Amino acid sequence: MAERAKGGSPYLPTFDGIRGLVVVMIVLAHLRLLSEYAPNSPVPLYLSRGMFFSVDFLFLISAFVLFLPMAARGRVGSRRAFALKRAGRIVPNYYLCLLLAVLFMTLTSIGPAKSLPDPTPGDVVLHMLFLNMELGAGNLGLGVNPVVWTLSVIVIFYLLVPFVAMPFRRHPLLWIAGGLAVSALWRAGVEQRDPRLYVEFPLFIDDFVVGMGAALAYVKLRQSGAADRLRRLSLPVGAAAALALVVLAGLGGRQLQLGQAIQQGESVPLSIAVAFAFATFVVASAFLPSWAQWPLANGFSRWLGEVSYGVFLYHAFISFTVVHLTGLAGVGNPQGYLKLVAIVLPLSLLAAWVSYVTVERPLRERVRRFAERYERPKAVESGSPVDRRLGLGLERG
Repeated sequence: MAERAKGGSPYLPTFDGIRGLVVVMIVLAHLRLLSEYAPNSPVPLYLSRGMFFSVDFLFLISAFVLFLPMAARGRVGSRRAFALKRAGRIVPNYYLCLLLAVLFMTLTSIGPAKSLPDPTPGDVVLHMLFLNMELGAGNLGLGVNPVVWTLSVIVIFYLLVPFVAMPFRRHPLLWIAGGLAVSALWRAGVEQRDPRLYVEFPLFIDDFVVGMGAALAYVKLRQSGAADRLRRLSLPVGAAAALALVVLAGLGGRQLQLGQAIQQGESVPLSIAVAFAFATFVVASAFLPSWAQWPLANGFSRWLGEVSYGVFLYHAFISFTVVHLTGLAGVGNPQGYLKLVAIVLPLSLLAAWVSYVTVERPLRERVRRFAERYERPKAVESGSPVDRRLGLGLERG
């Protein structure tokens, strides 16, 4: 984490904590499904089912973090360097994840391996190229890790952002309105059709454009010079946004529970409201006083954000193995669910840390150093005047 404050792109400490918390929410939601635990009371039931919004939060955070340095500096920089850094960030751990998925499905009889066919070479290639969703690969996630569909969506955004960043910066309201319209039209077009269409890139354009808009709003607010006023407002605004997210998640979970929507298929107004509420919370968190930032910016929270990618990638393998060994699948009670959490979450954190130290961080650093060859000298200096005025930390890679 410390190295990320030394040079490369803007870094805000609360984001690691937010990202880590979101990934933990995803793990908890998946474990609830495996245990088949459903709270008896409506409110906790709706909230637990509404945790599927965590995926939208990840997309919005990705858009914020990627666009923030471009919004601050008014330039994209080397597109080749950008592509290399993004590949260095996600590819090594992802390919290791795919290898483990193939081994899991072909060498074990645990979980999905009991009933699903072994991955074909074609399935593996489509996943390696991040085309598993677009070209309809069989055995999504190679049978054992279906959450990797999100990476297919993320990679499309990676490919687009260097080309749309500056037009967006010049006309943000137009781009946000256009993105919301595309997402709404996609939802209307796929209603009651193939559920796979609810996990395609166009559905999540609203999250990406709102995340980019939030990054630009943060830059403008920091440039406004109203730091004291922003700090005073950040706490009530952040609290109101957090409360709104709880209410909206409950509404989404209620739609799901009552059969009014499928997962990721919430209504258009709800989808837009969730995106703006979360974006407001993210921006407000950056202006909180230090004591209020502490839950998201302390050492453990930031470490959790650093290893969150590995937690996201590996928790499925661990979950299937644990439920096979413990018999906790489908127990349907809170005790079984809590036992599952107490076993799977620490193991997922351990696996994520090991993969981060041995694979993700060293390979990312090598790719970052190689990518710097394609950047202008001023892009790797300690910071531009804009960076210093904004008080932005700088991140390598």
